[in-house]
Amino acid sequence: MKDEQVIKDLKKKEDARLEVFVAKIEGGSGRRIRNFFVSIILFQAFFTGSVFRLESMHQLDGRSADEGIYAYFTTTIMEKEISGIRLLLRNFNANKESWYYPPPYRIGYLVPIALVMKITRVPSLQGGVAVSCFFTIVSLLLMMMFAIRFFNWPIAALALFLAAVSPLDIALAQRFWQDAMMGCLGMLLLYLSCRIIKDFRKTIWMVLFIVAGAYGLLIKESAVIIYGLCLLYVLGFLIFREKEFKRAGLLVIFSILGMAISAGILFWVVGGAPIVWEAISHIRGIMDGSPYGVRTCSGPWFQIIKGFWLLMPCSMVLCALAIVVALFNKIKPKVLFFHKNQDIVFFMIFILTAYIGIITYMPNLKNMRYMGVVSGPFYLLSACGVWEVILFLRAKLRNCFFYLAMIFLVLCLIVFALIEYQRFWDLVVKSRLNDLAIISMDRVYHGFPPPV
Repeated sequence: MKDEQVIKDLKKKEDARLEVFVAKIEGGSGRRIRNFFVSIILFQAFFTGSVFRLESMHQLDGRSADEGIYAYFTTTIMEKEISGIRLLLRNFNANKESWYYPPPYRIGYLVPIALVMKITRVPSLQGGVAVSCFFTIVSLLLMMMFAIRFFNWPIAALALFLAAVSPLDIALAQRFWQDAMMGCLGMLLLYLSCRIIKDFRKTIWMVLFIVAGAYGLLIKESAVIIYGLCLLYVLGFLIFREKEFKRAGLLVIFSILGMAISAGILFWVVGGAPIVWEAISHIRGIMDGSPYGVRTCSGPWFQIIKGFWLLMPCSMVLCALAIVVALFNKIKPKVLFFHKNQDIVFFMIFILTAYIGIITYMPNLKNMRYMGVVSGPFYLLSACGVWEVILFLRAKLRNCFFYLAMIFLVLCLIVFALIEYQRFWDLVVKSRLNDLAIISMDRVYHGFPPPV
């Protein structure tokens, strides 16, 4: 009995210590001074991530086949406008060899780049890479806004620090791929979904969510996955948690309307629905047997997890830690920030795991390029994992030992950042890989040339 009472007393002291610590972090006295230093920390982390992305634009010697296709598409659209899009799609359907490459009906991505090229008069490759770099930087900004709004500034700083040297995001920033724009869309949909969850009575968040999701369908077909997952979770929250059946019904109706408007715009631009369905049927017909996909983008069910381990091993461990702690809840609810924001945390876990599961199930899509759309929740959960370690240390250690542990933790995070940036340099830049196919990266990691 005495031992049990001692344990209870110790837990009460730990809880009190944590409550004081979190109160000081999130508010407390000296707010102006604290806000000043917080702003400096966040700006420095954001600036560092932006510099890494801008610098990566000049680190490549060669380009992938997809980039050449996108460059041809955007140049044609810039010169011939709508008639150019229709010509490209007719040629795409007529040439069987082109079915293995990106289709020209992704107007939500191609048209903005063509406009950038026309306004700035830069070559297509430079314009496409500049757009990719821009959207990876905007994703960093959205990630910071998300963490500040729904968590606290330390998690925002940690997420920015980890994402600043993200091998995945930096690789997307230097390529003429639509995946950087998709990553920004994923982070935007995540943010808007959480605004709905936290304040569903404000119609503006639902309107912006519907507009963003509808536009995403014009960027790439796979946008329907991330949009559908976000919509499914928000509907579940409105129906089962809040019993807001009317709002849920309106959200479904206007989401369908938004998708119908996007489809109508696409059909008008390309010259009708039949030509789009024909292109989609061609792509679906060769997806299973694509030679490149079979050689480099196939593999067992854990291949995507292996890709995360190859590119971002340290962040993956931290993300897994956050997921495990959130699911098993081994720390007192009143001091665990997961419980203050459990809807948000479990939403991020749902999006990340469900998206990876769907991509794993689909044939020949085991490529880390497609993980850019969930890069935001991945790094936010990784930051939550670090924050959980900090809370644990604060609960168990007295001031002097806690500060020593924090110094050691900061050094560990710096080492983690160096390890992950070295992974980017070794697997992407030094090896001159033109794609992020997991089989190719695995071969390079083990000292073999990538498959031809």
